[in-house]
Order: sequence, then structure tokens, then C-alpha cells
Amino acid sequence: MSEPSNAEVAEFLERHGDLLEVAGESAFRSRAYRRAAEAVRFHPEPIALVAREDRLLTIPGVGEGIAASIDQILATGRFAIHDELAERVPEKLIEILTIPGIGAKTALKLYHEIGVTSLQDLGLALDAGTIGATKSLGKRLETTVREGFEILRRRTGRLPLGVALPIARGIVSAYAALNPADQISLAGSARRWEVTVGDLDFVLGTQNPDAAFRALRSLPLVTGAERVGPDRAQLQLARGAQAEVFLVPPSTWGSALVRATGSVAHVAQLGSFAVDFPTEQEVYDAVGMP
Repeated sequence: MSEPSNAEVAEFLERHGDLLEVAGESAFRSRAYRRAAEAVRFHPEPIALVAREDRLLTIPGVGEGIAASIDQILATGRFAIHDELAERVPEKLIEILTIPGIGAKTALKLYHEIGVTSLQDLGLALDAGTIGATKSLGKRLETTVREGFEILRRRTGRLPLGVALPIARGIVSAYAALNPADQISLAGSARRWEVTVGDLDFVLGTQNPDAAFRALRSLPLVTGAERVGPDRAQLQLARGAQAEVFLVPPSTWGSALVRATGSVAHVAQLGSFAVDFPTEQEVYDAVGMP
């Protein structure tokens, strides 16, 4: 197993600093871990070599406690005090700090009051109206969260995966309930679990594209729909998300799903398929790959 890089060690230290802040621990300790993370990230030598030569304390911002944490990260890929803290405060709460207007105290309050542990939980709570309905949180915070999501989307042009996935799963489950004979799957960057997502992509296997489009248009999460060709539809979804749906015959659904899911490089490596297939498994079997 290769040794963790400087960037990977710095990421551990930075996350611990962030989690200390969310947990309401000493601001001094939180800043200390972040400063050490920055020093490790930009240190000119491999941090693993520095540790082997017992020179960690020569790095600015690295004291004995942080040096011990680095040694544990290098040896095991984790460190004890972070694991202990993560047992008290879910690590994914850090994600919530990416929402403009949401600080560490609010993130912790959302966790204690309504059990929000991640960005995905926050999106679901917003959609369900739980934030505004909780007296200790209220409509003002609900508005802040809603506006924060919108600012984040406008700033990047992309949605965090934790926001995009609940929307995508809602589309898949709602459509499957309406037309159980059809096949529908999430595709694209969200299915590859990219950190952020532009448009959502779906591949829908159906014998009746017209009926499929009518069903898509009626889904609760769909705020607008347009047919842009015999085999493609574009949807406007909740919270400013957009989606593209590929309407294909069931006999070619597997091949279409592979093409719509894989990165450009991955699909190119598979080569052209001699025939189309109804399942992904058959595509990979045909090209001799698992």
C-alpha cells in the first residue's frame, strides 16, 4: 500500500479542524489543525519521509499532539482523537458549512434538533418543511438554508452530490411507481458519484416514449418538461436542478445506460459495441471486461 501523500494527510488534519469547530470545541485547537494542514500540504518534502526521520516538529504549526496524529495517519490511515470526536458529532456535518449563511453553531443545532447529519439530510429536511416547522429553528432559518442552496448552485453552476442524489432518487422511485413495466436509472456524473453535479441524466427503457414523457411531466419533483426529440426529454426539477432523460427501447437500455454513465475516456476504452444490449452486464461481457 502506498504511503499517504502530503495532500491526503493535510485533508485529514483539515477535516479534524472543521469537525472541532462544528462540535463547539476550542477555536484555538480548530485553527491549529487547519494551520498545520496548510503547512503539511505545501511542505517541499514527502511528509512520510519527514516522519520517518523524526522531523515532524520542524514543520511550522506542528506540535507534539499534531505530530502524533500525523504518525497515526501515516501508519493506519486514521487517528484516534478524530475517531472519538466523530462518535459524538457526525463527520458529514462538515458538508453543511458549504452552504452560505450556515455556520458551525447552526449546523450543530440542526443536528441536535432534527437529526440532520449531512448535506443530503439538510436538503430532505428543507423539502419536507421540517426546519420551518421546528419552533427552535423556524422559518427564518428555513429561508436562509433555501437561499444558501440557491447561492451555491448559482455560484458553481453545479449542485453538491448530497443535494442532487435525493432529487434523482425521488424521480426514479416516483416514475417506477407510475410505470413499473419501464426501466429507469440515474446515469451521468451523479451515478459516478462526482462531488458536484451539473444536469442530472436518466436512461428510461420504454415501449411507449409518448406515455413515458407524460408520466415524467406529471411527477411531483418536475416543475417543467420539454420533448426535444423522439428519444430525449429535458426536465426542470426542484431547487433549480435540470435533467436530461434518454428514452430508448428496452432492447438497447443496457448499452444506452453504459454510454450515458461512463466518462468519455471510459466509453472510448470500451470501443464500439457490435450490437446493442438490454443490460449493462451484457455490454461488459461482450467486450470481455468485468
